[in-house]
Amino acid sequence: MPDTTDIVITNVQPNKFAFAVILDTGEHVYIPGPTADKIKNLGVEDILSAVLVPNVGTTRIPARDKAPWKAVKLIDSARAKPVSVSLDEQAYAALTEVAYATSADIAYSIDADKQNVSNAMQRLFNAGRISRADVFHRVGQQRASYVLYALTSADFLGEDS
Repeated sequence: MPDTTDIVITNVQPNKFAFAVILDTGEHVYIPGPTADKIKNLGVEDILSAVLVPNVGTTRIPARDKAPWKAVKLIDSARAKPVSVSLDEQAYAALTEVAYATSADIAYSIDADKQNVSNAMQRLFNAGRISRADVFHRVGQQRASYVLYALTSADFLGEDS
């Protein structure tokens, strides 16, 4: 299971998304509606454990700079029962731990079906959340030999630019 971080809920919006802060650092966390919905009666001052990823690629959150983290999984400490998270978010979270990877690499790391993860990676790419590189072994190939995914195109270069 990925590392978890203790957070405290600071705001729950009527349309179900929420905000929290990390207990240790005070950094702000955005909790998307589908993730927040997994906890019944989520309220201000609730303390939960969360799997966090960098809050990048979200255009619907204008204050993204104020919430550098996004929760992709919540665990209600009182019940100590993991809350399910979509395959897309699991794949995204796994990608945050490496510079770049194939969908097969991601499938192996999250113990999921390769084709389902390949579909999830394509959905993430289509949504503009990750970058994709098609690699060809030789000239004239109709299809790529393999496809690499990264959070940003700069990650393929191994540079911080």
